[in-house]
Amino acid sequence: MDPELIVRDCLEAFEAGQFEDAASYFTEDMVFSGPVPQPLGKKEYVSLQSGLVRAIPDWKFNHRDFHTQGNTVFLKIQITGTHTNNMPPILPGLESMPPTGRRVSLPEESLRITVRNDKITRVEVDQVPGGGVPGVMQQLGIPLHV
Repeated sequence: MDPELIVRDCLEAFEAGQFEDAASYFTEDMVFSGPVPQPLGKKEYVSLQSGLVRAIPDWKFNHRDFHTQGNTVFLKIQITGTHTNNMPPILPGLESMPPTGRRVSLPEESLRITVRNDKITRVEVDQVPGGGVPGVMQQLGIPLHV
């Protein structure tokens, strides 16, 4: 299967709230790194992303500018959405958070996603000021001390 299509389908499954489908695109040993305090494995990443989408049901990655080299897909995202539902504790040290009604719009972020045997094995996000989980929390007015 085409690596770009795998990445697109995974992102779109998360946006649609199809978390089990999205999780099926990852290898068991996948690593997510960049916009989080510590790299995350598959279970932690799916839990984080699922919690964010549940709390921000209009979550969009706004993915674009795909480019594939071998088994690595390069793309850009610019996350947007509105915090209208309760957010579960998405990272250790965080508590459940009631809806703020605030809209988030993060800066553009560059991703490198490695695909092996039709599964995503690595997601690397370049850290940018105001991006990632810290950017979401900042825009929602929620302290992130992890």
